Amino acid sequence: GEAAAQKAQLRCYHDLLAAVREEGEKVPGVAHFVLDTVRAVLEQDRPFRAEHFYAMLGKVDSAEMDRMVLGIVRRVAASLCDLSGQEVLAWLEQHRGEVPQHFHEGFAAARVSGADDGELARGHFDGAAA
Repeated sequence: GEAAAQKAQLRCYHDLLAAVREEGEKVPGVAHFVLDTVRAVLEQDRPFRAEHFYAMLGKVDSAEMDRMVLGIVRRVAASLCDLSGQEVLAWLEQHRGEVPQHFHEGFAAARVSGADDGELARGHFDGAAA
């Protein structure tokens, strides 16, 4: 049920947080904004849903989304919201018009359903295969 789904989301969130912390100083502020947004929803004992994801994405400027941020956003979409890369790209195209090339590359790599937890924990943010 919803409680189990939320528990799984919390696990994903903590895996992402650990991976981001491993990156240390290099982590851009927008990456923290993404993770803080996820945490804020989960702390209200609510699952992080697609509508939360898109509201958050709407506040992030495309110019701020480097490969690391894109990797984090991709994992939040896939692991927490079960959104495919194509769905996210379609939303970006609809709401932003032009979508930068590295977005296409970053989201093309996203699987239809969630990434495995091991991949999250290893912190592969650049979209490259391990």
